[in-house]
Amino acid sequence: MKQFLKAIILFVFTQYFSCNAFITMPAFTEERIHSGIIARERTNWCIDAIDYTNGGVSCSYPAGLFTNVPYVAITLELKNASYATTEQFAAVITSNSATQTTVRVNKIDADSVQEASDDDVIVHIFALDKP
Repeated sequence: MKQFLKAIILFVFTQYFSCNAFITMPAFTEERIHSGIIARERTNWCIDAIDYTNGGVSCSYPAGLFTNVPYVAITLELKNASYATTEQFAAVITSNSATQTTVRVNKIDADSVQEASDDDVIVHIFALDKP
C-alpha cells in the first residue's frame, strides 16, 4: 500500500509537466525498517503518454528496468472537449509484464459499451517497480 501511495503521489506530480515522450528514471529510494534493520532500495519508474488507437496501445519498457511485474496506474486525457455528458471512458489493462503493459479503452454510453475510437483519448501510463 505504501508503494502504491508513492506511485500515486509521483504520478500526480508528473501530470503538471508535458509528458509526450517515454521517461524512465530511478526516481527515489525506498526505505524499509524491519526488526531494527534499515534497507534502502532504488525504485525504478516509467511514464509514457500514447494517443489511443483502436485495438489497444502498448508501452514497452527498456530491458531490465523492472525485475518484477510493475504496479501500473492509468489515466485518460480526453482529446475532444465536446463529448456528450452521457459518455464515459474506462481504461482496462489487458496485459502487464516486466517488459510491457497493454491497455484497451472502452467508451461507455447510456445503453452501450464499445471500444474507443482512434484519437479519442491520450493514455497516460505510470509504472512503478515492485520491490
